[in-house]
Amino acid sequence: MELHLLKTYRVPLLQNLEEWNLPSQKTAVLEVARLILEDLARLYRQESLPAYLPDKYYFIDILSTAIYQLAPLLEKHIRQRKKDPAHLAALNAWTVQQGYPLALENLDGLLSRHWAYSLAVRLLFYFTIQRHFSKYLPPLEGSGNSYNEL
Repeated sequence: MELHLLKTYRVPLLQNLEEWNLPSQKTAVLEVARLILEDLARLYRQESLPAYLPDKYYFIDILSTAIYQLAPLLEKHIRQRKKDPAHLAALNAWTVQQGYPLALENLDGLLSRHWAYSLAVRLLFYFTIQRHFSKYLPPLEGSGNSYNEL
């Protein structure tokens, strides 16, 4: 997966239409509308948009998407590993250590989301640090150049 610099706009500006009557909200909306129109004019002139550093919503979406895609795979893996009594005991001990009761409904789904979130955050952290300290931190085993773009 490759990150591209994207132009985004502040969200949300208005929670409801009544906020349009507030001068500060109206000014903020008009400012964003002006920025959007400037971007459209640049595109019409076949110019490029200015570089924009991704905001928190961009990274939250990447993280949410990763968790959504990883969780079902990890849940399947958890169910497979639970068939082995040694792995079941270790998983139960880890589950209790994380503060989850073993009788919790849909425990495997919860654990898979917990695990997916933990894994995604660690990978995001590693790729971020690796970009700045590449001579000290090698690329992860099996990662191609596209992953190093992160």
